[in-house]
Amino acid sequence: MNDLYLVWLLSLTNKQFLSRNYKLLKQYNSGKALYEACQGNLDKNMFSDNDRRELCSCSLDRATELLDKYRKEKIEVITYYDKNYPSFLREIPSPPAALFVKGTLPNTCENPAITIIGTRNCSDDGRKNSAKFAYALSSFGFTVVSGLARGIDTYSHKGCLLAATSPTVAVLAGGVDRIYPPENRELYAAITQNGAVISEALPGTEPLRSFFPIRNRILSGMTFGTLIVETAAKGGSLITASCALEQNRLVFAIPGGLNASESKGTNALIKEGAIFCNGISVILEEYYPIYGDKIKVIKEEKFKENAHKNKELKKSYMQTLDENEQKICQAIGSEQLSADAISAKTDIPISCTLVLLQQLELKGIIKPIKGGLYIVRL
Repeated sequence: MNDLYLVWLLSLTNKQFLSRNYKLLKQYNSGKALYEACQGNLDKNMFSDNDRRELCSCSLDRATELLDKYRKEKIEVITYYDKNYPSFLREIPSPPAALFVKGTLPNTCENPAITIIGTRNCSDDGRKNSAKFAYALSSFGFTVVSGLARGIDTYSHKGCLLAATSPTVAVLAGGVDRIYPPENRELYAAITQNGAVISEALPGTEPLRSFFPIRNRILSGMTFGTLIVETAAKGGSLITASCALEQNRLVFAIPGGLNASESKGTNALIKEGAIFCNGISVILEEYYPIYGDKIKVIKEEKFKENAHKNKELKKSYMQTLDENEQKICQAIGSEQLSADAISAKTDIPISCTLVLLQQLELKGIIKPIKGGLYIVRL
């Protein structure tokens, strides 16, 4: 029943992010106790006259209607008081009153999980690194949390999904039924099948610009550590890094070129004390003392098993590749081809073919084998 009372609280004039909500959560031990207190006399020293009037003047009718609607849309409501509410989130200064979930939310506290984020306007290296780190860490059993945004976030989710070994979680600024950016619709669907899309905002809430900085505390709060792949000197990822430090979580940053605008933020973070990250071994070293034997390599056989189960899922990823990447995958098909043979079949210059093959390998889509040949893994 906690979901009824917490949806009631959040639906009051759509004031979802008010500090009063966090005060109420900490003061009462159940949704029902919270609701009953609001109908009585709230502490005048903690709540304004306007808050007390508003909190005691509303019925549960609207909340009941909303819950019925969410159930029909297969949106799960996990409240602050529920056992499956993320433990790490409960520890942060301003925990969400409830999470609205599409898919299956993994346990990101008991099992290794990392938040991987960065700029929307990323470089080629940024795209490669986000996919590479997400793919590799997923292969070690890590859940990957990110924000579904263009750029680094998108490639982080894809890298994890392509490994097909661990779930990924997308944290949205708007409602879970408001896919943003719209071009990530297929990626959104893939995540709900192998992880979860979550938000603290009521379904139907549009992703307003002001909601993104508020959302960032959840990105960092979900996991033990946050990896910043690329960010500008004043990028939004710096807000997430700041939240992580405030929450006493680890912050990793990948260094970039001195003159690269998309790395000025990460370079500054390293200078200020973020963990210099030039490979997954750096992350594994920090996580091993906490997670121990829960960090383990998922064997190739397991990958094949999951890839078979997710055949349709993999097909949708292929459609997200650019034109030349698709050409290369189609040229290889079920064969084993050399770079020269692929170049000849696609009419893509060999120099470009080699770069594209490297990108596809980092994304986990193709695999080099003996004799300088390549195969498609999906």
